Amino acid sequence: MTKKELARLVERIAQYYEFFEATKEKVEDWHPFFVSIAYETADALLTEYIKSEKRAPAIADLLPKKTTLNTAVLAGDKAIRDFDQWRVEVCPPEVAREKHAKGRALLEARRDAAKRND
Repeated sequence: MTKKELARLVERIAQYYEFFEATKEKVEDWHPFFVSIAYETADALLTEYIKSEKRAPAIADLLPKKTTLNTAVLAGDKAIRDFDQWRVEVCPPEVAREKHAKGRALLEARRDAAKRND
């Protein structure tokens, strides 16, 4: 949303809420929160807000809420990133067998040392 569109939105809020002031400072302060939001989206949220609320909206009241779909998409993206990382870190079977054998030998050496100390 542009600053000009945000100014229209802020003026609309002032039209419906007596104690809300539409100022240039408010537009400047609010703009970073609305820069990635379409004017139509915020305007529709304001319309719904006006229908049920007596007090002027806060910034959060005019931003789209996260939906279950958004959460699912983010979780899917994370799973894909995790899988890609796993694919990079995975090692060939022979390397895994070698690491396993070294670990087993180290464990057996520790057990033997513990038995001798008892």
